[in-house]
Amino acid sequence: MTERPWFITTLLTTFAMLAMLLAAAGLYSVASYLVIQRHRDIGVRIAIGASPRDVVQQVVGEAGRWLIGGAVFGSVFGWMGTRALQSQLYQVEAMDPWSWAGALLALAGVLLIAVFRPAYRAAHVDPVAALRAD
Repeated sequence: MTERPWFITTLLTTFAMLAMLLAAAGLYSVASYLVIQRHRDIGVRIAIGASPRDVVQQVVGEAGRWLIGGAVFGSVFGWMGTRALQSQLYQVEAMDPWSWAGALLALAGVLLIAVFRPAYRAAHVDPVAALRAD
């Protein structure tokens, strides 16, 4: 009697973990790529007098806006997805706030690491070298 709910729970958990791993890898790749593409822009800002701290803060602030937009977008579509899966859940609330918050915090951490590392490196490179690179 409990084999079917256990199998469905195990299957959904496995797919959810795989989805989080793929989302984290994709988010890291895209976010770090976008910051690396701005390497020349960061070099120009450093050359005209911006401090490395200000440049890193601006890039991380932009990532915060990406995070807010992604959280809103993901919450809307996630809420719609829970309606489809609610009948398959066994003794678990579909709108579990701890699960939602955990996923958001995990992806937020990935995004901040993905953006901070290349921004920090670009902000501490010689501006002349950053302008010549291409």
